[in-house]
Amino acid sequence: MQNNPLRILKALKRNRTISRLSLKSTILEIESFKMLAEVIKSNKTIKKLRMKKCPIQEEGTRVLGEAIKINNTIELLDLEESCIGKEDMAILAEALMANRAITELSLSRNEISHAVVEYISGALRTNNQLVKLDLSNNYLNEEAIVYICEALKTNKKLRELNLSSNKADKTGAKAVAEMLAANDTLAVLNLESNGIRREGIDFILEALKVNKALVMLDLRGNFAKLRETHASHLATRNFVLKY
Repeated sequence: MQNNPLRILKALKRNRTISRLSLKSTILEIESFKMLAEVIKSNKTIKKLRMKKCPIQEEGTRVLGEAIKINNTIELLDLEESCIGKEDMAILAEALMANRAITELSLSRNEISHAVVEYISGALRTNNQLVKLDLSNNYLNEEAIVYICEALKTNKKLRELNLSSNKADKTGAKAVAEMLAANDTLAVLNLESNGIRREGIDFILEALKVNKALVMLDLRGNFAKLRETHASHLATRNFVLKY
């Protein structure tokens, strides 16, 4: 869509059959963002909107956020590697709190800061539609992981969470364990390459003695071996552990 995104978006405003829209690697000027917002507001058939590597600036985020608030058909929103900053995420989080359709969201590779995570956590506390969230490759530190886990203690909808390639370490691992002990809906959790060592792994696997909802856990790329006692316990249930 690089050649003339504005013209194509104008055409999509009248389209009543397209169900998927990809703007991957497209540079949108503000007028194109405004037209995209009009498409989102009026189109009732688009189910998947992919904007990977589509840089979003604050003014563009503002008009996009307002459209997301009222859209009731888009189910998948991919914003991977979209240069989302603090102000942008505040706008998007507010939109997600109001949105009643999006079930799958990717914010991977956005170098999300601790301040931004507060907005995401706030959205998780109130959003009752999101079932799949990708926060991988964001350099999230222990404190940021704690914020996410606190929100998930009360969230009763999210089923898949990707936190791979972040920095959970010991404190983050303990927060994950406490979340798993309280959460009974999350089914898939990816913690690959999070700098988690033996004690952190133990925290998480002990929580699985209480948690019966999780069916898949990815712990590859961390720094500890699985204890035999944990392996024998997990062998007694229908569970996939990637290690």
